[in-house]
Amino acid sequence: MRVLITLVATVFIAGLAGKNLIFSPGKDIYYSSPETPAVQIKMSAEPSSVKFALITDLHVNPGSESDSALHKIVDEINRSDAEFSVVTGDLSNTGSDAELVAVKRALDKLIKPCYVLPGNHETNWSESAGLTFNRLWGNDRFLFDYKGYLFVGFNSGPFMRMGDGHIKQEDISWLKRQLNNQKKNNILISFSHYPLADGLDNWFKGTDLLKEFGCRLAFCGHGHKLTLLNFDGIPGIMGRSVVLGNSKYQVII
Repeated sequence: MRVLITLVATVFIAGLAGKNLIFSPGKDIYYSSPETPAVQIKMSAEPSSVKFALITDLHVNPGSESDSALHKIVDEINRSDAEFSVVTGDLSNTGSDAELVAVKRALDKLIKPCYVLPGNHETNWSESAGLTFNRLWGNDRFLFDYKGYLFVGFNSGPFMRMGDGHIKQEDISWLKRQLNNQKKNNILISFSHYPLADGLDNWFKGTDLLKEFGCRLAFCGHGHKLTLLNFDGIPGIMGRSVVLGNSKYQVII
């Protein structure tokens, strides 16, 4: 099952307990549910239209329902007009090399580009202490510009067992250096596994830097529930998990 989130024209998210989300960077974000009053966050700028798939919290066990669900998602994305995909962590269930290889095998079937971040299951829970993730995907962060947007993703840890999430200083330095070298008129969109809030011990370093460069929206995972958030003034969206064979992911338009 996919969920639609539109960045330019109309935005509609359906299929989650009656919750609706309406988002346009040139207008406002609206979020409501039967239990929650409407929330409105002001946005600005009018970018070009872009569509991508957001996948998070896969928790794959080879040969399990979660593995089958991921293959179904890949097949559906390949049939869609999504221009690329982003995976925001917790690819594996226990952090084993076998689980990561199974995820890589599935994601390699995607026709369009796919940008992958690790989650806590690939860092402090990892069989290889994160080495297998970097070997399979080459890096634990990304940055690229596309159609007037600047998309950036970074590792948010954690790096100590049972510790909070953490953005390493080397990633903060990399991010600042990269953003300084980019076009100033691109609309900055960020991705991380952890929400940029409590649970990430130095979240303020991330939000301060992203706000300095005018970040308009921050995507995350970790909480498994489709949720609209506010990261110290940066609108945020938590994607819902691909678990229990439900094949749930988000299509961002």
